[in-house]
Amino acid sequence: MTYLKTLETYLPPQKENTALNKQFAEFLAQSEQPILIDFYAEWCKPCIQMMPNLERLAAYKAAQITVIKVNVDNYLPLLEDYRIMGVPTFMLFNKGKMLWDIPGVCSMQELVERIDEELL
Repeated sequence: MTYLKTLETYLPPQKENTALNKQFAEFLAQSEQPILIDFYAEWCKPCIQMMPNLERLAAYKAAQITVIKVNVDNYLPLLEDYRIMGVPTFMLFNKGKMLWDIPGVCSMQELVERIDEELL
């Protein structure tokens, strides 16, 4: 069973849709669980290296959070609105509010600790 999801599961890819930011914000606000977003790119080697850790994290924290990968090449309007300067970038949201962001590569332990600080 895979716990790691992509945004395509919820919203179709949109490279130029100005309504995307509103749809994404509504999606985040309506979630019953906090959401960890991984902004990534398929061509990004650090993003690829993070994949096994994210899969483990998604399974480990499945009862507490939803982990969603957002391919920045498919959702360009989100880059400006969320000030994504590089990939990977991780953001934790709860009821639509961003709790924190971590730009760049980080360990699974760091992600777990930051999630637990906010949610426990």
